[in-house]
Amino acid sequence: MKALEGQIPDPVLRALNSATDSYRAGNLVAATVLCRRGLEDLMKYRLPADSRQGDLIDAINSVGESMEFSKPLTELAAALSGGSDLEKLCNMEIDPDAQSAAALIELMHSLIMYLYVLPEKLENLEAQFQRSAA
Repeated sequence: MKALEGQIPDPVLRALNSATDSYRAGNLVAATVLCRRGLEDLMKYRLPADSRQGDLIDAINSVGESMEFSKPLTELAAALSGGSDLEKLCNMEIDPDAQSAAALIELMHSLIMYLYVLPEKLENLEAQFQRSAA
């Protein structure tokens, strides 16, 4: 998370760090409460200031409705076409430098997290809670 400082609102990072500290200290109730707080802040800061009222579920639904989650993929497809430098780099028409190779690795990591890891984690989390409730 250190690498994301400045990109993620401070209240979100503080809640996550405090939740992690509480978990490591064995205070599971505090860790859970802080995760909830972090989720609320995470969603709240993705909304315009005048739309930050309501509970966590309302905020999640508002974020889901207000953000174009497919837009980054559409923009990536556009960036990889039309003779762009990114297209030439990926097609090995131009030689990469260390900075462009690192950027592509970071892109791959982000896409893997978004397309594979997050959906699977959400499914596993829901299944875990369903088993616990049974």
